[in-house]
Amino acid sequence: MKKKKHPIQKIRKPMPPPTKKEIDKKKEEEKNLARKKVDPKEEGLE
Repeated sequence: MKKKKHPIQKIRKPMPPPTKKEIDKKKEEEKNLARKKVDPKEEGLE
């Protein structure tokens, strides 16, 4: 008997290169995360 492969493997496609918009969005999110790490105290005071 042959082993059945998981169907997920067939569906999986290589990810398309990110668009400029997606890159910009990622940078914004990273900036926001960095800002939160820098001043967690200020957020707690409000």
